[in-house]
Amino acid sequence: EAEISHSARQCTCAAAMDQPRRDDASEFHKDFYLGHPDPSLQCTEFCFGNCEAAHPVLGPRTAEEVERYRRENGLVVSTVRGRLAPKPFQAFTETSFPSFVAEVAFELFTKQAVPFPAQAQAWPCALSGMDLLAVAPTGSGKTLAYLLPAMVHMMAQPPLQPAEGPIALALVPTRELAQQTLLVAERFCGRTSGEDLLRVGAVFGGVDVSTQLPGEGAPDLGRWPELLVATPGRLLKLLREQPFPISLRRVTFAVVDEADLLLGHGPWLDRVRAVLSATHPLRQTMCVSATWSPEVEVGASSLCTGAEMVRFCVKPGVPPIPQEVRLLTNGLNTPSARQGVLVDWLRNERRTGESVLVLCSSPETVKVLVADKLVIGAVGGAVSAMLEDTSVCKDRWEEYSRFSRGEVQTLVTTFYIGARGLDYADTLAAAIVAKRLSLAVVLFDFPRSIMEYVHCIGRAMRPGQDDGRVVAFMPEMRFWLARELLQLLFDCRQKLPDELHQLVVNDDRFLQECRLGLHRLKHGLPPWPETHEVGDDTSFVRWTFLGAAVLAAADPFEGHTYNADKGLWTMAPSMPSYRRRLVHALAGEEDVPHVSTGVPPARTLHLARTRESLPDKFFLEGEAVECRRPSQCDAQLRRGRVMDPKVHPRCRTVTVRFDDDLENKWASVKVDLLHLV
Repeated sequence: EAEISHSARQCTCAAAMDQPRRDDASEFHKDFYLGHPDPSLQCTEFCFGNCEAAHPVLGPRTAEEVERYRRENGLVVSTVRGRLAPKPFQAFTETSFPSFVAEVAFELFTKQAVPFPAQAQAWPCALSGMDLLAVAPTGSGKTLAYLLPAMVHMMAQPPLQPAEGPIALALVPTRELAQQTLLVAERFCGRTSGEDLLRVGAVFGGVDVSTQLPGEGAPDLGRWPELLVATPGRLLKLLREQPFPISLRRVTFAVVDEADLLLGHGPWLDRVRAVLSATHPLRQTMCVSATWSPEVEVGASSLCTGAEMVRFCVKPGVPPIPQEVRLLTNGLNTPSARQGVLVDWLRNERRTGESVLVLCSSPETVKVLVADKLVIGAVGGAVSAMLEDTSVCKDRWEEYSRFSRGEVQTLVTTFYIGARGLDYADTLAAAIVAKRLSLAVVLFDFPRSIMEYVHCIGRAMRPGQDDGRVVAFMPEMRFWLARELLQLLFDCRQKLPDELHQLVVNDDRFLQECRLGLHRLKHGLPPWPETHEVGDDTSFVRWTFLGAAVLAAADPFEGHTYNADKGLWTMAPSMPSYRRRLVHALAGEEDVPHVSTGVPPARTLHLARTRESLPDKFFLEGEAVECRRPSQCDAQLRRGRVMDPKVHPRCRTVTVRFDDDLENKWASVKVDLLHLV
């Protein structure tokens, strides 16, 4: 195992001894493992050639053995560009980290600890200087996957001068995740000393910015820390506003944690791009996340600009966490009704000694639950909260820490604050003395997507916990996610609830009949083959041909009408909202114009042969539109394209990107102001 000393800084490459600047192309060392193919970029005093080939265990390991390890551990690895991904480290003794790294790892876990699969593959890739897209389940060690290579990278760069820094930057979405990452980094970097000292800092909102600035005395000496953990918003404030300037020109190792959130469409991606544009142009970039999407892939690929890039994912994407899903119907859809369900669960099904994390969609719901006397009575004591509102929560991090140490047994917070990245474990304590929680995660509200659900349930069964389970309350408005949820439970090797399975079966039949109706509608026919007159108006008919299997319980199309003159199919307002959403998606697949009108509970879905027959405006994603922008002097036309055609039910707006907007931002525009070009 290589010990890193001050001589590591004295690299032979003269360019690396120069201070990197944002406006030049100066090189720096970032391959400390395979030996960069360009001799001018090899750091011979730090990495003596190819560490993989020279290792007595890794060197002789065959391609077949490597493939077997990856297959058995669910690793799917692909090389996007550059050299092939190195062989994964299967033990700490195979790594080239400083010896204290293994010592701290054994303190945090056990002497028998081995790298998680994500770490095993990420470490050699990152040490080789490659850009990396890493997707691995929650609780799979992604923080250490980037933190330990970052330490090696920082120690091999020229020392920071006053007003410089950081060298490594980790972007995270929330204050709590920044604080947790800071604690883990301090645990490892705290073992460095002397001229090899690595300082760690964090900048995030919600606190006075002056408390996060470097000091003029030792050890900062006016320098930012070598490793900075930051939320994008606070970091942009430091970049743009005086008197708190920070320069990122020395950042040569950048990490985007929770990349699926930070790199999705919206303000996060713009902030991340703005931050990384201020770093060294040849930086090494890692994007890590528990979930992924094509949209995030585009954002991540645009940021990973290095000559070499590897992508890997660890399957299954969700660990086998015990999950119980309760479908709430028949009057249990409202938050007030769910409070009764929660109180009943706390009283009768909470296990002895079990800590409970309740996750909600909004701060308002959190406030209601922590003040509910029935909830407090069922818990048998005070209920803690993590919120921005200081009247409810004076110190979010303190509440989180007390809960993680077992001092408080019930914590209520929002998806945004509490569902991503947090370990709910005593990060500072050694494994032999830490109190390990038995944690039940209760989803009082059901997330808007299965990706977010994955992050929520990932708070249970984490490495620092003793046991865990999930109880999810799923109201009817979220039933449209039932199929994805059923597949996820199958992937997690969980027992599939009969009620959830039957719901999916019934919805499949419903959509099959809808698809047949849409095909007939497109070809100028009524959406059903058999019709009868309603009153004296022969232009309106009701649905009559559904199969007996669907109609056995109740006719799901009761109240639907068809206007033959207009070719307009109007579904009943009484149809469950989640089914209206399913039909919206189906109509989009079939290219049938469709629009919903009204507000719940009277919201109604209309489908038509042509868009002119619809009772409201209908747009397709990407369509060119023009908007008349009123002003005091004249009415100016602006042209753009529809980015999200869904009409907001109350505001009656769609999302548009205007051609003349140089910042490429999206805007919500009233549909009445828009016309097709």
